[in-house]
Amino acid sequence: MCKTTWYCGGTCQRNGWRLHQHECKAITSLKEEKQQTPTPSLQLMLRLLIKRKLQNDGVISKTTMDNYNLVEALPSHMSDFNEKQLVLYAQMANLVNIIKPSEESNLKEITQNFCRLTVSYIEIAASTPSRQKSLKEQYFFDCKCLRCLKVDTPDGLHEDATLEGFRCSSDHCEGLLLHDLDDANSLVCQLCGCRQNEEETKKQARKVDKLGTEASKLLSSGNYSEARSLYEQTHQLQTRLWHPYSVILMRTRDTLLKICMELGDWKQALKYCRLTIPTYERAYPSCHPMMGLQYYACGKLEWSEPQSFMFKQC
Repeated sequence: MCKTTWYCGGTCQRNGWRLHQHECKAITSLKEEKQQTPTPSLQLMLRLLIKRKLQNDGVISKTTMDNYNLVEALPSHMSDFNEKQLVLYAQMANLVNIIKPSEESNLKEITQNFCRLTVSYIEIAASTPSRQKSLKEQYFFDCKCLRCLKVDTPDGLHEDATLEGFRCSSDHCEGLLLHDLDDANSLVCQLCGCRQNEEETKKQARKVDKLGTEASKLLSSGNYSEARSLYEQTHQLQTRLWHPYSVILMRTRDTLLKICMELGDWKQALKYCRLTIPTYERAYPSCHPMMGLQYYACGKLEWSEPQSFMFKQC
């Protein structure tokens, strides 16, 4: 099973199997770590290629809607844009304070300001190396945004260690573990100087990941109570390994938030939602939609916790 395609029910799944069995075979033939990398766009292209081949081979019938030449027939309007239209488009961007063209601004200045615009191809709540790896595997390019350019700077290294690195094992220290320049096999706390064996720390992390995988399986089967118990154990162990602002902890807390909501435990749901906020604020820009959604969820829980029946109806 490729676990990349979802259906609304058994009937739709059976109807789509003639096409999906070929797609499923192609995806499962990849290495396990690569099976989750195909983006929706790549899956769509794969499905279209498979469908066209099956139609040409007479395995499935063609319909009047199957016109693969329509994409080539799409017109391009780039040559229709003039300078005034580009200036108007730039001024619209000013609504979100990205650029601020004045009366003296010319097209060249506006174009230069537009270079500040970026697009998120992937989930940005991750360290720079993780994001760059995903971009390379899924979209085949190296990102040159301002955030990625900080990858080897002191600020960039500190930020990456906060989001995905290990924390100091001392109960009285919240420092981050960075690679020891004097010992390739050790990690050293940037606050207290405490050293830890890197391989032993990673071994502990793998055990926690294994527990999280078991919890995920229980959640997929709809066993919320047992899944919650395992995720809470995972969360407890993760707090000893990773920084409080870690995205790894954030994802576990997000999952526990959803489980508690399913079980109607609004008080605990609110607790986990509040715990995610500091990491969200660190990992996402203040204007990012994910920030708004998380603030909204937290506010809704705070308002509804004494009246849980009202939250269920929303």
